[in-house]
Amino acid sequence: MNKGQVTKPGKKEGRKLKMTDGLQQRRIHANPTESADERQDSRLPGAIAERKASPLQEIVPAVLAAIVLITAAWRSGMYFDTAYYRWELAVIVASLLLGLPRLTRCLPDRMLPGLRTGQHTTGLTDAHISWLLVVLPLMAAGLYGISLAAGSVSVLGSIHGLVRWCSLGAFAMLLLAVQPESRNQSLLAVLQGTAAWIAAGSLAGWIGLVHYPGMVLLSDNAEMSALGARLAGFFEYPNMLGAVAGSLLLIQLLLLASSGSARETILPGTLAVWLVMVLLLTESRGAWIAVLLCWLAGLVWAGKGRRLQWLMYSGWTALGGAAGARLLVPAAVRHTKASGETGEFQGGLILTGDILSDLLLLFCLTVLFCGGCLLLASILNRQRGSLSSERRPPVWTTLLGSGVLGAAAWLLLPESLTGRLEGHGATASARGMLYRDGLELAQGAPWLGYGGDAWQALFQAHQDFPYVGAEVHSGYISLLLDIGAAGLLAVAAYIVMLLLPVWRHNRQGLAPLLVLVLHAAVDFDMSYGFYWLLLLTMGLCLGTAVPAETGAARAGVQAAHAVPPAASVRRRGSAAATGRLRARPAWSVAALCIAATLAAAAITAWRLDTARAARDAAAAAEGAARADALRAALAANPAWTRIRLELAPLAPAGERAALLAGGLRYEPQSAPLLWELGRTHAELGEAAQAAAYMRLALQRDRFDKAKQTEAVALLAGLADRLQAAGRWDSARRTAEAALRSYAGYEALVRQLRESRSRVNDRDFAMTEEASEAARRCRQLLHRLPAGEASEPGANRK
Repeated sequence: MNKGQVTKPGKKEGRKLKMTDGLQQRRIHANPTESADERQDSRLPGAIAERKASPLQEIVPAVLAAIVLITAAWRSGMYFDTAYYRWELAVIVASLLLGLPRLTRCLPDRMLPGLRTGQHTTGLTDAHISWLLVVLPLMAAGLYGISLAAGSVSVLGSIHGLVRWCSLGAFAMLLLAVQPESRNQSLLAVLQGTAAWIAAGSLAGWIGLVHYPGMVLLSDNAEMSALGARLAGFFEYPNMLGAVAGSLLLIQLLLLASSGSARETILPGTLAVWLVMVLLLTESRGAWIAVLLCWLAGLVWAGKGRRLQWLMYSGWTALGGAAGARLLVPAAVRHTKASGETGEFQGGLILTGDILSDLLLLFCLTVLFCGGCLLLASILNRQRGSLSSERRPPVWTTLLGSGVLGAAAWLLLPESLTGRLEGHGATASARGMLYRDGLELAQGAPWLGYGGDAWQALFQAHQDFPYVGAEVHSGYISLLLDIGAAGLLAVAAYIVMLLLPVWRHNRQGLAPLLVLVLHAAVDFDMSYGFYWLLLLTMGLCLGTAVPAETGAARAGVQAAHAVPPAASVRRRGSAAATGRLRARPAWSVAALCIAATLAAAAITAWRLDTARAARDAAAAAEGAARADALRAALAANPAWTRIRLELAPLAPAGERAALLAGGLRYEPQSAPLLWELGRTHAELGEAAQAAAYMRLALQRDRFDKAKQTEAVALLAGLADRLQAAGRWDSARRTAEAALRSYAGYEALVRQLRESRSRVNDRDFAMTEEASEAARRCRQLLHRLPAGEASEPGANRK
């Protein structure tokens, strides 16, 4: 309640206030030496003293969280770090202004001397978990910082990891700024808004109403897509969209199964049928399996009171989603035709006859489905309201009804989608190859990892076959490579802290969270900033005890936070007050450290965004203006290798070599940097340096057919120029280096051919150009006189 706001209590409330005031007055007279802090602590659950938040403080954090989540989903799920800089900065600043003050008021009792007794201090309380949800991401960020100090394979990758994890801790503070009494409903509204945005936007992209880059993934490979087109949504990746849609779908089923009235089923019913359609059109088998397993877990955890509702609403939702997917399958043909005609999708809002027809079908199906939800809710509520067991329908009728709905949904699925469940051995084999290489790499730095972007920097040098894998396709292995076992343990503890309150308060609510946790083991969901934001928001929403809980469940939830008896508080006496006085400075120091860490992360994010803005300006400029803008970007972010590679062609050859060599301090394993250095030295006529840098670049990316060919051709051309200049000895050494490069290339091709492996995503093979360059080198060596001085003036005395 705000200061100055007056409400007139009713009769019952007035009597309660009078009783409370009388009891408090009697306690003061009975123990006049008792401090005011102790009297206040005896009235507050968990001894957490905090003021009532204003309505503005209630609304602003939730609104900001909704804006961040929806924007993160829209901006490719924040997969690309350059799209995340300013949002990281905004989240950190908002958390320092709104979240940190509240966090400092949530002091865990066990951390206060003199408050070690009483039931409310046993185990991890909500205050402990609140602090850990902020501290554990900062610990992960600290491990990225350690990798920077120890030597990271990618300085920029480690900086990205550090800032991203700091922003996640800041986002936790922002969500915790919402009062616990309204947190469940506020964050649920955030999740529903996000679900509506993702589902509606994805379906609009599928039918062609809106065109967003990468929203539909096209493939003529039956192993990749049964329809020839897969819905990827704003994330531009079908598997990520499938995991998110499946997780949000289970939240809708939770709401439907616990709805108290028919009207409460309209919004979750609408979102549920849309999300089922999205999930099916992604053709993500991993997401399907994860959702099915977690749905079964939700059925087990539902309990007798909700199990029948869970089954009935699930069957009806599956039926509606399968019907919708069958109606929208023809849109895949339009995407393939449009791709064949234009080569890419054009942006804009488009209305055609086919699109209007799909919109009408989707609208009618949604209305029909919601009508069925209303009818189903009235039947189930009437069944729940029947006091006499004779009047209730038998349980087997509900089970039969849900089974019929599920069978009808299966029959309605297009054959192309059901066939997607077969023949996935090639995909599993490819993933197994990635996981094997990832775990082998992790053995080189098992405890603290290699730093950020470790897989991207190292996998090409380690791979035995030419597969394409910019991601290791397992979030946990990626974390193990980046920050080692210590970091993986910190992240595992963070996930447990999210799941633990849900296990205590709403066990069935674990189902949607586990979809994200399980699917991340077999794909790179964790590389998306949106993944962590959604997981955190879900955990805090579903892990908050709902005040409307009754009976034994409510007693069990509140037992850990029960108010200690007045006699127990009086016995603690001045020891509690003294403990609080000693503890508050310590927590103030902790809060100050958190604020300093986040402030440093905010400054880093600002500098990164400054470099991004300068690079964007360079893209729109030409000539000297472009070079100046790139130099400004490099000054703001010297660890950004891409800027050096873009600036190098604009610089003279001498300056270019120093510019590229400086980048190796920040990314020593960078094959592009090493390759451009080799080309630069070849242009300068420095054959030894050119051959050395090219050899290092090819060691880090052996299966690059273009670079293998260019290495032989560049060295052969340089040998011809040296021979023409009369530098015969240098020409001979350069030609021999070209032939050594060709021999390594040829051996690698032969090794791949003899292995009889079908894995050749990069189409690695010998090229005619490389063979011709090698032939010229042999001819040059044959023409050069053997055993004679080959440098001008070598025979002069």
